Amino acid sequence: MSSPANNVSGGAAASAPVALVLVNLEAGDSFLFNLFPENIELSGRANWRPQNVTHGLQPLLYANREPQQLRFPSLWLDNTRGRDSLNAELVQLLALQERAKGKGAPPALLARWGDASFRGVLTEVNIRETYFTREGNPLRAELSLTLLELQDEIAPVSSPQQPAQQSTPLTGQVITSGKGPQP
Repeated sequence: MSSPANNVSGGAAASAPVALVLVNLEAGDSFLFNLFPENIELSGRANWRPQNVTHGLQPLLYANREPQQLRFPSLWLDNTRGRDSLNAELVQLLALQERAKGKGAPPALLARWGDASFRGVLTEVNIRETYFTREGNPLRAELSLTLLELQDEIAPVSSPQQPAQQSTPLTGQVITSGKGPQP
């Protein structure tokens, strides 16, 4: 990935407006898509647990919610005007699924489009190269991306201060198996 001042443009002209950006929150760089996706899908699931009752309909108790999934089923990278291969951009996009340096997980990303944003990790990338140079270098690719929501950073739960408990020195006898009490 490149620095924020030199963003990867996803193949479109640098003066074109940005339709979608994936910001790497670990490294601070971005991947830009200048062609807006055909559609965007957001899915989520809440978990409810039925409560045991002796008769009648079991009431439901909210348990938790699973991370939401954000899916871009149809994105395009197009470099047919510039005639430069998309291979470097595709490699950089796929690198967003790799472990971040010094961490055991891929980098946290912020997807931004319009006035919306979504914080997650890139879980799936599908690439279909559709147009090539005479040498076989891809100039246009259709992609689909899926991001999985990351939990917001939360502060540790603090409990009300408990009155200080006095330590009581332990007294007693040591019992060794089969030998009875020992002084």
